[in-house]
Amino acid sequence: MRKFIILSSITAMFMLTSFRFHPFYVGITEVRYNTSNSKVQASIKLFTDDFQRAFSKFGGNMEPKISNEDDKKKVEEFLMSKFGVTFLCSNSRPQIKFTLFSWEEEEEATWFYLTSDTKIDARDLPQNIIIYNRLLCDQHEEQLHVLHLYVNNKRESQQINCEKQAYKFEVAP
Repeated sequence: MRKFIILSSITAMFMLTSFRFHPFYVGITEVRYNTSNSKVQASIKLFTDDFQRAFSKFGGNMEPKISNEDDKKKVEEFLMSKFGVTFLCSNSRPQIKFTLFSWEEEEEATWFYLTSDTKIDARDLPQNIIIYNRLLCDQHEEQLHVLHLYVNNKRESQQINCEKQAYKFEVAP
């Protein structure tokens, strides 16, 4: 019985510390073309504690509030300094401009929701789209980002890291 209690205590301590200090650094980025409003939308999921540390080094509040307009602008500036989507068209490379419209915490992670400033006609969607993401790479060189691109009711996925910070998706018409 005593061995069981000791083993249970050690397991419980390990579980509590593993939630606090996660040994891996992964973010999820979803980019989709929304046909109903003709805009590109992005969602980015990061571990909350990692985001807060990086954001405070960027000059923001450790726990920004969505209701505070200055915090919202600073979070948007932080995200846009490390994330981007570029459409590769025949004669230009337009960078999609995003606006942060919300974020929400979910257990130990935070989702950030962005939408493009301008509408894009479905006929103008390019054959190639580059997603760039180096969020949290300044803090963790082992940071990974799983990218999901949704276009024409299809999902393509890829993984990038701090060495390979972008991926070019070839979109089938």
